[in-house]
Amino acid sequence: MDYQLNPEFNHLKDFVENVESHFANGGECIFKVRNEVRVFQEEGTAINVKAFRVPHFINRIVYSFFRDGKAKRSFIYASRLIEKGASTPAPIAWVNCKKGGLLGKSYYLSVHLNYDFTLRDVLDDKTDDKQKILEDFAVFTYKELHCNGFFHLDYSPGNVLITRTESGYKYDVIDLNRMEFGPIDYEKGLTNFRQMNYDSGITEFFARTYARLNGRSEDEAVERLKFLNDEFIRKRNRRQRIKHYLLFRFLKK
Repeated sequence: MDYQLNPEFNHLKDFVENVESHFANGGECIFKVRNEVRVFQEEGTAINVKAFRVPHFINRIVYSFFRDGKAKRSFIYASRLIEKGASTPAPIAWVNCKKGGLLGKSYYLSVHLNYDFTLRDVLDDKTDDKQKILEDFAVFTYKELHCNGFFHLDYSPGNVLITRTESGYKYDVIDLNRMEFGPIDYEKGLTNFRQMNYDSGITEFFARTYARLNGRSEDEAVERLKFLNDEFIRKRNRRQRIKHYLLFRFLKK
């Protein structure tokens, strides 16, 4: 087992070193699809543990010898965001479990955040103050992420946690294992909103708000983001058709 522990959480060393056993036998499951997330209470700390499923054989080789795995990337990227003042749950540790010299299960541990709702809840009209929340979210994306050179490659509404505070709203981003770092120009920054494609009104709102933050034409931003949304949906649907076709052919055999 390989792992790295954030020095601020040295009191959790025993838990981290035995996370595989803890995860298999306890905790509260709060998410389970491809990966699984469980919450534990340990030494006065609420710990969010995300267990990544075992990669396919090629990626087991890649993540073992050529590239950091998802858990380690999550830890490193969270540390970078916090260093620059962007908000994400504090990283505790990453753990890689190996079998036959290759990566098997991996775990990313962070402080569990008691947020109020996700951006998806806002877009689904499950909260009040919708326009204010969405406008502040666009500002957060621009100032805390893009201006600091952070580009989240899985910037979906479920990956933005929102907490009410006395001064407004606090935004925390999660699922950080797919990110890019470096200067982000206006065009690229605008593309970060293409996964928020709930309806044309939301698309237009984000386009106009982001254009104002950058001193650009709002109408041109609306047309551009609508095009990017349509392109994103086409590519996603094409991938799903190919995946279903290959699965059908495999099952047919």
